[in-house]
Amino acid sequence: MEIDNNKLKNCIHFLYRRNIWFCCGLISIVVVFLAFYNHAKIKEYKNKQTKLDSVLAKQDSIKHEIDKDKVLKLQKMNQQLEKQTVTLSSQLSILDKNLKTLIEVLDSTIIKEK
Repeated sequence: MEIDNNKLKNCIHFLYRRNIWFCCGLISIVVVFLAFYNHAKIKEYKNKQTKLDSVLAKQDSIKHEIDKDKVLKLQKMNQQLEKQTVTLSSQLSILDKNLKTLIEVLDSTIIKEK
């Protein structure tokens, strides 16, 4: 009985050791798999971030170009308005002179009639 008991204990110890090694191996495989999976996800995230950064940079450059175009259009409009202002000012000056002349003529006519 003692021999069978010792053999049984040895067999149980052997099985425990084998199960422990099996579990350690399985855990090692899972850890390695998770490490590779994590590395792949990080690489994927970096690629997405790079694409997002490039899209944002393009968007900013397009926005900058649009802003440049708006500034140029506003400058052209400003120049046109300045030209129109000069023209209107000269026309107003001419009208003022004409009005003064007309007033003088009317005054002289009124004085002559009296």
